[in-house]
Amino acid sequence: MANTSVELLTNVYLSLGSNRGDRNFHIQQAIKLLQRPKVTIPIAVSPLYETEPWGNPQQPWFLNCVLRLKTNLKPYSLFKRLKAIEGELGRPPDSAKWAPRAIDLDILIYGKQLINTKTLKIPHPLMSQRRFVLQPLADLEGELIIPGLNQTVNELLAVCPDAGRVELFAGELCL
Repeated sequence: MANTSVELLTNVYLSLGSNRGDRNFHIQQAIKLLQRPKVTIPIAVSPLYETEPWGNPQQPWFLNCVLRLKTNLKPYSLFKRLKAIEGELGRPPDSAKWAPRAIDLDILIYGKQLINTKTLKIPHPLMSQRRFVLQPLADLEGELIIPGLNQTVNELLAVCPDAGRVELFAGELCL
């Protein structure tokens, strides 16, 4: 990717979360692993937030952030790469839905693409209902218009039905 112009790559937003073990370490490792092999270029990362669990409240709180990157990977290749990183960091592929996990990586937005298959849905279908996704995404790019929803991140955050706590965390992420 060293010869690929950054302007020719696709803008992608990923949600990263962890609520098992050293949460900050798992998120840092995921960002590092995304860069190997050099198929993605991290551009910006939101602050870290400590958040109430969503979907299954009977588990530890999460650390969450959003990463903006540029990539030449196609959506399904990126999805497979994310699943491989989750496995490398200790998340089994058959883990229960909304169970505690060392790392959770979700594609929120992939350029302006709309994908709705059994395997992959972009933009992420639940992002507008999750404050723990919208708040860090708003920190990065609040005026971004979500493909298919035709609303900005800030507009979605203002009407988000999720009342879960989303609090700035003292730890910092580095790119």
